[in-house]
Amino acid sequence: MKMKLLLMLLAIAWMAGIGQANLLVNPSFEEGFFLTGNETPEGWDDPQSEDYQFYSNMTWLDDAGQAHSGSKLVQMNVWSYGTSAELNQTLLATPDKAYAFNIWAKSAQQSAQRDAWGGVDWYDSNGDWISGIWVGGDPVGDEWKYLDFGTYTAPADANLLVVSVWGVDGGILYDDAGAFGPNPPRDADPNIYNNEFKPPYGDGATGDEVVLNWTNMDPNAP
Repeated sequence: MKMKLLLMLLAIAWMAGIGQANLLVNPSFEEGFFLTGNETPEGWDDPQSEDYQFYSNMTWLDDAGQAHSGSKLVQMNVWSYGTSAELNQTLLATPDKAYAFNIWAKSAQQSAQRDAWGGVDWYDSNGDWISGIWVGGDPVGDEWKYLDFGTYTAPADANLLVVSVWGVDGGILYDDAGAFGPNPPRDADPNIYNNEFKPPYGDGATGDEVVLNWTNMDPNAP
């Protein structure tokens, strides 16, 4: 019965065009240079650390007793000026294909509930923002909770997908993120692509300069 259910779920995911490999680099926040917790996990981007330097309210924790898996996780807060901490990652996207986003979360404070928020934003090949949506708003307590942030179809002119998690007053802990879609993981084959992209701070509609460097490493490509 369990095998039949698993095969059914795999078939549904395949028909929806959602791949089984996690597209995120370092989805469990375990990798990277860790010293004080003010660093950013490998593969992720912390816009506040770049735009506001000392005002970032994302903390990288090394605490096996707190982590959902492994020993590391992130805590996202809101600092005194009212700006929420943000942690995001950029992926290549295939137009008109479905992408799913999920993560584990819990409140940073005991016996307190907090609303966990994420973001899904689409950009074209020039780094111009196309559209985006807030996802989640799910209340979480002080026990780990799996959050399915939903499945979204890439716009016809989308080339990049930026997934993000956000902080709230009192703090949210995040671990074991997942993004699934038709593209292979970015480290599966170094000949597929190598890109560096920093979306604007905030919702992507306005803000700072976008940096987009695109290198096709396929020796057979034009």
